[in-house]
Order: sequence, then structure tokens, then C-alpha cells
Amino acid sequence: MKNNLKPLQEYTQKDIDLSIEDLKDCIERVDAIGQLLSSFKIERKKAKDEEMNQLLVKNVSTYINEIQNSQGYKSFLSIFRLTFAEESAVGNPDLKGVIDFIQIHHHPDLPWPCIKRFVYSDELESKYLALTEESRFIKADKETDFQYEILIEPIQDAVRNEISSGKYPRATEIFDLWLAIKLSELFGEENSYKIKNLISNEIVSEKNKKSIRNKIEFDFKTYFKKILVDKQKSKFIPDKVDPNDKKWFELIDQAKLFREQLIYLRENFKAELNIYNLKSNEYLLQDIKNFVMENDLPPLLFPTVRRMQELPGGAGLIKRCNDVREGNEKGMTIVREKYLNHIRKYPIQQIEKPKVKNEPKEPKTVDKKVK
Repeated sequence: MKNNLKPLQEYTQKDIDLSIEDLKDCIERVDAIGQLLSSFKIERKKAKDEEMNQLLVKNVSTYINEIQNSQGYKSFLSIFRLTFAEESAVGNPDLKGVIDFIQIHHHPDLPWPCIKRFVYSDELESKYLALTEESRFIKADKETDFQYEILIEPIQDAVRNEISSGKYPRATEIFDLWLAIKLSELFGEENSYKIKNLISNEIVSEKNKKSIRNKIEFDFKTYFKKILVDKQKSKFIPDKVDPNDKKWFELIDQAKLFREQLIYLRENFKAELNIYNLKSNEYLLQDIKNFVMENDLPPLLFPTVRRMQELPGGAGLIKRCNDVREGNEKGMTIVREKYLNHIRKYPIQQIEKPKVKNEPKEPKTVDKKVK
């Protein structure tokens, strides 16, 4: 599918800062949508007030459009890798679709590994080393908890992750073999592992064992370097901002907060969101109907996009039609079908002028006196 999202690796510091601030605003707008939907809940218990409903729908739609047009929302889509399910779709997933889809187990995912590594203070490390149930929940949150930060090029993490993923099975096997030997040498005694010759069925000598070990290490380095070259060609590492810059972590945190706010909205206002969708579609169909009547268009034909663009108010209707979504389907096709069903059920009627009855009237006579 085609989208208009700027790749995260091309972000500048300004792009990141703008996205962070925009996401904060988006969170506030989602909160405002929740308050408006609360009003919907209140209005449902009262007598029907269509004027109030129209105002609520309009205000909610305004907030949704502001979110969808923001840089923060676009960054959110990129960070969570959200796209349309259909390959032929063009553009970005709309907010209503994301609200229905997003779950707490969906995690942010930058194109490159973004990992912070620290050496903790001896005091804190000793608490972790206790390996107790309590130690699992200890958090490093004070400056004195940290001694050093280990800075490793993200592309090396990316290569290691690709090897571990099993994308190249033999590379994964060689990596596991090399790692097992390293661990054995680190924690075992001098003869902590042995190598058996499968032809002679004999254990190889220490001299040959060292040669085989070196071959395994050479093979692992060869796989690593080859995959490294392929990853470098893909240019997924940012070059305008350090890939481990703390701003990336701030952006991820804001994106996670926005995700949680959307989930809260769905779980607490499910009925009201359904009412909003129904009312929004209902008012759209009525506005299209009025548009057709005002411009003397054929009532049983859905106006073409070109015709709508030529007439006042048509551009706004086109945008509203494109925002309508049902499942994986979106836009004019859905609205056209809804409109034709609507117009068959509630046909347009011409408002006729009241008829004037032409009943014969007796002429009035005036008696004139003759002098």
C-alpha cells in the first residue's frame, strides 16, 4: 500500500520535537472527544435533540480531523507500523479505524534497534543478584544507580537480531554454536567441551579442536559481515539524529501514552462511538441529499466526484465521504451505496406550491340611484 509518511530514519531533530509536542496535543484532543461522548451519553437519556446531536458530531469530527492531520499522529502510525490491510489502499489509516484496532500488546517498533545499556552501581547490582521475587521489580531511577552507559552501533544489534530471528537458518546455527563454545570456555574447565570426528567416531585432539573452533569463529564472522553489508545498503539507520538520542525514547513514550488513551476511549465509550458513527453517516447522507436538491441534480444518481468538485460545498462533502470506513472498506464506494439505499427509503420529493382553486365568483353589483 502507499502512504505519505516520512520514514523515521529521515527525521530531523525538529521533526522529533514537533512530533512529541503534537502527540501531547493529540492526547488532550482524545480526552476532549471523551468528554463530548459523555455529553452524548447524557443526551441519550433525554428527549431527542437533533440540533445538539449535530453539534456534538461536528465537534468530535473536528477533533478527529485535527489529530489525523497532525505530525504526531503520522509519527504514531510509523512507530507502531500501522497500515491498511488491503494492498491497494492509498493514504494513512484513519483514527476511527485505529481506535478499533489498537491493543495494549501492540508495541512501538523503530526501524533500528533503540536500546539503552548501562552498568549499574555495585549497590544496585547486588540487589538484582539476590534473584528474589522482589528483585524482579527493582527499577533504576536515581542518578547514583548508573555508573556507565555502553554505546553499541545499532546496526550491530540489527545484524544480531536478524541472525537470531532464523531468517538465515545456517547463520543462526553457527551463531548458537559459537556462543555455546564461548560460554563453555568462560565457565568451564580446560576440557569443558569436546569435539567428535563423525567419520572415525573419535574425539579430536586439543590441537585439532582449536583449529575447528577457529573455523567456527571464522564462519560466524563471515556470516555477520555479509549480513552487515546487506543491512548497510538498506539505509535504515538515521543519519540526521543519533539513533540512540534520548529524544527517540521521549517520542516512543508519548506514542505509548497516546495508544493507551485510544484504548481507554474505546473501552469506556463503545456505545457512544457507535452512535457517533451512525449519526455522522446519517448527517452526511442528509447533507448529500440537500446538495442534490439545491443543485437540481438527478435524485436517484449519486453525483460524481468531478461534478461535486464543480459545485459550492462539494469539496467538503468529498472529504467527509473519504473519511467514512466500514471494516477494511473506505470512501466513496461505501457512501454511494448508503446514499442509494437511503434515497430509495426516503425519496426526494419536490415541494409543491399550494394550489389555488379557481372557483367562479358572482360579480358584485352596485345599486345606483337614478336621480
